[in-house]
Amino acid sequence: MLQVNVALPSGRSEDLLVSESSKVEDLKILAQKTLGHKFLRLITSEGRFVDAEESVAGLHDGKIHLTAISLEAKLSATGRAFALWCQAGDGILTWGDPEFGAVSSEVQSRLKNLQQVQGNFGAFAAILGDGSVVTWGGAGWGGDSSAVRDQLKDVHQICGSAAAFAAVLADGSVVSWGEPDYGADSSAVQDQLRSVQQVHGTEAAFAAIRSDGSVTTWGDPPNGGDSSAVQDQLRSVRHIEASDGAFAAIRADASVVTWGDPDLGGDSSQVQAQLRNVE
Repeated sequence: MLQVNVALPSGRSEDLLVSESSKVEDLKILAQKTLGHKFLRLITSEGRFVDAEESVAGLHDGKIHLTAISLEAKLSATGRAFALWCQAGDGILTWGDPEFGAVSSEVQSRLKNLQQVQGNFGAFAAILGDGSVVTWGGAGWGGDSSAVRDQLKDVHQICGSAAAFAAVLADGSVVSWGEPDYGADSSAVQDQLRSVQQVHGTEAAFAAIRSDGSVTTWGDPPNGGDSSAVQDQLRSVRHIEASDGAFAAIRADASVVTWGDPDLGGDSSQVQAQLRNVE
């Protein structure tokens, strides 16, 4: 038997006994039961996350000391499936309609140190700890990212429309994929997609906020992909929200600018006088 000391950041620790043939996954399950936390990630004294398939005996000679980080469970969804995952955790639990992202078995081994899981209507995209991206679900909705896989490095954020994804990279550029009619084709505005901080999506269009507070849009024009009518107003933008077919932007002066389908919130003219000091 091996003695393993597992400690929480709070200072509480427990000495656990496991067999020499145990995997880290066995130790983690025992630690979760003993410490009363449902989701844990184990870290060595050198600061390395240990893999579930590692042998406990191979971690260290003599008594083993590990720190247990409690993880928060999160839920993401497509139109007809759910995904349960933990930030900094490994693996994911999915259920629902198999054609809408409920089957993740083919990518489970690649889902390591999860940072974000984003769903659109029919597919999921996950950012891993190394900044790479794993996708699954309906290929036509963005579940197949093979065409842009080499570009998906150092990814910081992913946003979905109904059938496409847009990823913001560490250098402020944007990579998009999926169904072209739903915002997957950003080639016409690529020269503008620099120093991007955030991307938001309607059903068929995207809007990117750059570091200077300006906004670039692309995708289906009636669904917010064309912001030319309000472009001179889109300055000092701090935040954007989206409906199915329209965008609303809050500016630094706490005013609001809207565009897109008038029936879906794109026309705010009747309440503009009230849209002041918006937080």
